[in-house]
Amino acid sequence: MANLESEGIRKGFTERFALALKNAGITGSIQAKADRLEVSKSFMAALLRGEKLPAREMSLRIAEKCGVRESWLMAGELPMRKDTTPNLPIDHWGAEDQEVILGVWKAINSKYI
Repeated sequence: MANLESEGIRKGFTERFALALKNAGITGSIQAKADRLEVSKSFMAALLRGEKLPAREMSLRIAEKCGVRESWLMAGELPMRKDTTPNLPIDHWGAEDQEVILGVWKAINSKYI
């Protein structure tokens, strides 16, 4: 059972890792990807094949370089990315944007209004 569980964890990581690399524009050969993340080619290959998981310090570094949250990368905890949107007041947005934002807010909160 534990072996199947660890295989599932590695598979999930491998899928998220591949997505993070793609979204960050880290493409090309295994060596090119390794160079961008500053890891060895053999370690990169093992990560991509799902043979290894990075240690905590390495997972933090990979997440930072890929622009994702480490908890998403390692465990799939949403959201994928850190919130980089500034907290702007609604009057900063245009009229059309305000209508969309208000409509979404009302739809989400309709049972409370």
